[in-house]
Amino acid sequence: MGSPATTTKSMGRLMAIMAWLCFFALAGLFFNDFLEGKQDPNRSLVIDDSMRVELIRNQAGHYLAPGQINGVDVTFLLDTGATYLSIPEDIAERAGLRRGQQAAVSTANGRIRVFRTEIDEVRLGGLQRQRVAAFINPSEQGGVVLLGMSFLKYFQWRQIDDRLILTPQN
Repeated sequence: MGSPATTTKSMGRLMAIMAWLCFFALAGLFFNDFLEGKQDPNRSLVIDDSMRVELIRNQAGHYLAPGQINGVDVTFLLDTGATYLSIPEDIAERAGLRRGQQAAVSTANGRIRVFRTEIDEVRLGGLQRQRVAAFINPSEQGGVVLLGMSFLKYFQWRQIDDRLILTPQN
């Protein structure tokens, strides 16, 4: 066995190493939360009686927002260039959506096969619509739902700097 001074020195080193490990773990958690906030600054929407949704553009220039399809929580990516909502197949299954007629559509990544469907209810903050036309995309799993014009056309929207404000049409 070592002398008491050697044991004390070893314990001191061990405590210093543990303190540094704790510091790096906490810094990593903080930094990860910071990066997620940059990627999705709208992780939690404030819902009030005004029926207004205000979104902040993320660092990639997109508007992401939490919402629901038939009561199932999803993350929407607002896409004014998309005619319909595009839903990954696993999310469509969780939301109880049925595959309808098959169709071929052109996307930024080329032509793909999708299935038509109709969503009973779509919610974005305090905004909602029933019977919304959509596509189920079997080549996508998880991730985000493209929120296209089949939902957005029912709302007024305006962009001010890095914010997008949606309100019901009068």
